[in-house]
Amino acid sequence: MPKIIYFYVFFEIFVEFEIILENFMYFIAIITIVYGAIVTLYQTSLKRFLAYGSMIHYGFILLNLSYGTLLNAGVAFFYLFTYLSLIAFIFVLIFYMYNKNDEDYIYFLDDISNLYILKQKDKILSFLLALILLALAGLPLFAGFVSK
Repeated sequence: MPKIIYFYVFFEIFVEFEIILENFMYFIAIITIVYGAIVTLYQTSLKRFLAYGSMIHYGFILLNLSYGTLLNAGVAFFYLFTYLSLIAFIFVLIFYMYNKNDEDYIYFLDDISNLYILKQKDKILSFLLALILLALAGLPLFAGFVSK
């Protein structure tokens, strides 16, 4: 929900101060994408990995909004909808792992390097998680690629 509110607020501010904010939003978007990508590379926790990854996605939304046309606002909204759908699927999988009441599943969420054990324990869950992460990365044939 906060991302949708940010999207609306920035769009309203942009309409009022179009010339001043256009370059500023472009600059902030580029910094957000670069900083988020660098910091995400060094994360070991899955939760922090997803949190810093959301910085990158929000930077892409700001990049679309910085061009100032209504078409780009629609593209940004489509990207936001796709991103929120993928994140919702990841949280459903994480809640599923927590509700299993098995300490091994909770152990997987602490460190990304533990996810290789998930394949041995639950192949379907690991396959679904891999598909969603590939879609978030924006690989071809996935929803993340189409929205980017």
